[in-house]
Amino acid sequence: MTEAAARKKRRRHSNGKGSDERPPPLPERCLDQIFYEARTHNKWFDRDIPDATLHELVNLLKLGPTSANSSPARFLFVKSREAKERLKPHLSEETAKRI
Repeated sequence: MTEAAARKKRRRHSNGKGSDERPPPLPERCLDQIFYEARTHNKWFDRDIPDATLHELVNLLKLGPTSANSSPARFLFVKSREAKERLKPHLSEETAKRI
């Protein structure tokens, strides 16, 4: 089965429009990474992230579940020093220190 066919099959199972067959469970290493090893990041590298990477991230986030399928998430990527300074007054004191 090609990777594209496998993705299509996973989507069919995940949206309720396919068969009653459940997709296989995630491997243990994936569950560990998601639930046991994952941590919130609060320190960042001082380097630019390519726009292509940001677009890819947003495209992945669109696939996530939302309440009542309402897609409430909104993303704003603030990259320039001037834009970050304009944003600071709207942030908590602790968050503003990290910018």
